[in-house]
Amino acid sequence: MVAAAHFFSSVAAAAVLLSFFSWSGSVASLPIRLKKEAAHSTDQEDLCVHKWYTQPVDHFNYGEDSYVEFQHKYAMVDKYWGGPSSPIFAYLEGEDAMSPDVCSETSLVDAYASRFRPLFIFIEHRYYGDSVPFGSRDAAFSNTSTLGFFGAAQAVQDAAELILSLRQNLSAHYSPVIVAGGSYAGSKNPILIIKLNPPA
Repeated sequence: MVAAAHFFSSVAAAAVLLSFFSWSGSVASLPIRLKKEAAHSTDQEDLCVHKWYTQPVDHFNYGEDSYVEFQHKYAMVDKYWGGPSSPIFAYLEGEDAMSPDVCSETSLVDAYASRFRPLFIFIEHRYYGDSVPFGSRDAAFSNTSTLGFFGAAQAVQDAAELILSLRQNLSAHYSPVIVAGGSYAGSKNPILIIKLNPPA
């Protein structure tokens, strides 16, 4: 029953987030275009460092599985970062594994590096690519209990905790965060912005 509640609450959260899609395009997203051929872009993949962050499987409850952890993959480009007073640009990945060339497959780095001197981070979605909890895809997708943590609400919290941790570790507590993403990933932007900037 608890597992089913997890699953349906995640589905409900996803529906709410999707309702924000048209709003997020103007408020929380940057104009991003996919490059047709990464080989013709600048060599941003050489600057792209893939890292890991330890996430709890469940951010919101205190059940047995809440204390299970998994390694969450993200990529970072810090060559252009101007330091703690400069912004952090976070790109949320969608329903697929994060590409090894993620830093060169969008125009994000090329378009904004020199103008804003930001720290770029690209965040893989839980249950995709290498960010799979419970040790393997087979285990993660094996039953409704493990699938109950595969939802938009948990994914948004993953991104929020990762970004807040980076801010703290880099002494960048006041660095503004600009969030980008397309389609489903972009629909999570408004909620993530609120989590990073809670009302007083």
